[in-house]
Amino acid sequence: MDIFGGTKRKRAQRFLGVTAAASVMALVSTSAFGADTVTLTLMTQSEIRSAMQDAAPLQAKSKLLGYPAQPLQAQADWVDKIIPRSSVLSELPSLGVAPSNGSYIWRELSYDSKILLGYGLYDHEPVYEEAATYCARNYNNCAFVGGLDLNYAPYPAKFIGENMWGQGPGSTMSYQTSSSVTQTTTQSTGWSVKLTIGSGVVPGFDINRSTTNSYAQLTGSAQNYQFTVPSGKMGRIEARSNGGWYSGYIAVKVNATRSGAEGTTLIPARVLVNSDKVPNTFSVFAADSTAP
Repeated sequence: MDIFGGTKRKRAQRFLGVTAAASVMALVSTSAFGADTVTLTLMTQSEIRSAMQDAAPLQAKSKLLGYPAQPLQAQADWVDKIIPRSSVLSELPSLGVAPSNGSYIWRELSYDSKILLGYGLYDHEPVYEEAATYCARNYNNCAFVGGLDLNYAPYPAKFIGENMWGQGPGSTMSYQTSSSVTQTTTQSTGWSVKLTIGSGVVPGFDINRSTTNSYAQLTGSAQNYQFTVPSGKMGRIEARSNGGWYSGYIAVKVNATRSGAEGTTLIPARVLVNSDKVPNTFSVFAADSTAP
C-alpha cells in the first residue's frame, strides 16, 4: 500500500498495454537530447495520473538542505495538519539546523521570512534579515522539512500545449519539447526549469531536490513527439513536473554571534520537490482532452 491508495500491482493493472508503454517512453525520452521521434498513445487524465504515480512516486515526507527555490506562502495551522511539529523537529538535528540551546521561534500566523540575527551592541535594538539572504551566506544553517500535501494542489503540476480535433480516420500531431535547467544559486537544492512545447513557451517552474535524491541533475533536454487523434476526439501534448507540493517549515539556525541571537526560526511554507525515483524534472504525455 502506498500514500496514493491501492497496491502497485492494482495500479499497474489499470494501465497495462499501450498506456503503460506510452508512459514509460515519455518518461525515458525527456532524459536525453535526441532527434528521433517518440510516438505517444492518447491517454485520459486518470491514466496519466496512474502512470506518474508508478513511474515518479513521491515520498510522504521530504527534507531539503539550504533555502528552497521559490517557496510559497503557507499558514502554520494548515501546515500542522499536514505534518506534526514533532516530526519536523525530529529531523532538524540530522540536517544540522537544531539550536544547541533548544530555542525555537515559530512563525504562527503568517508567512514571515525575516529572522532575528541579534541585538545592537549599544542600542540593543533587534537586527533582522531576510531568511533567503541569510541562507545564501549560511547554506548549512538552513533546511526544509515537509509532508506531501495532496490537498493543496493536484499531483503533479501540468503545463499544457495546444488542442487539436481529430479529422477523418485520424490526425497526427507533431511537437518538439525543449527545456533548460539551471541551479538557482551555487549552493542550493533548487533548480529553475524553462520549458518550450512546440512554438510556445509555457510557464516555467522551480523545483527542489531532496536529501535522498542521488541522481545527477540534468542541464536540459529536447525531444520530438507525435501522436494520433482519432476522429471525434481532441488531443493535446502535456508536460508534467515530476514532483509534488510539500507543506512544512523552513528552518533557519542563527548561531550565538550576538547576545540573545541563538535559535532556530521555523517559517511555514510550501515547496515543490522532485521525485527521488527519476532524474528528469518533467515527463511528456499525449492527453485526451475530451475525457476526464
